[in-house]
Amino acid sequence: MPPGQAIYYEIQRFRQWWLWLSILIIPIAWLWSIVALILTNSETVQSSILLTILGIILAIGFLLFMYTTGLKAEVTQLRLHINFQPFHLKSIVLPFTSIENADSLTYHPIRDYGGVGLDMARGAKHTT
Repeated sequence: MPPGQAIYYEIQRFRQWWLWLSILIIPIAWLWSIVALILTNSETVQSSILLTILGIILAIGFLLFMYTTGLKAEVTQLRLHINFQPFHLKSIVLPFTSIENADSLTYHPIRDYGGVGLDMARGAKHTT
């Protein structure tokens, strides 16, 4: 196998139904209130057209941002490539020679660490 060929490749994206349900609640409620204003023929409709258009653009932009956000991991024979789009413009490359130790373990993130994320407490920096 050539040194640059991927041994393992994975893409993780936010596709959980419960997450998207919670994300969609605010834009749906906003659109519902706009429809209610239009149907009641309120005088405030014309004064809030610009705000409404801006809100729709921001909501669509945020939904597209969440849909395209994802973690890409690629393992080759020589290195590990990590890219968290859209925050990393280039992949973070970790040569295996720079990794001192790696262990496989089973853990429970909430019970063992109090949650999932970046922990910088007590002078150590690690992710769970």
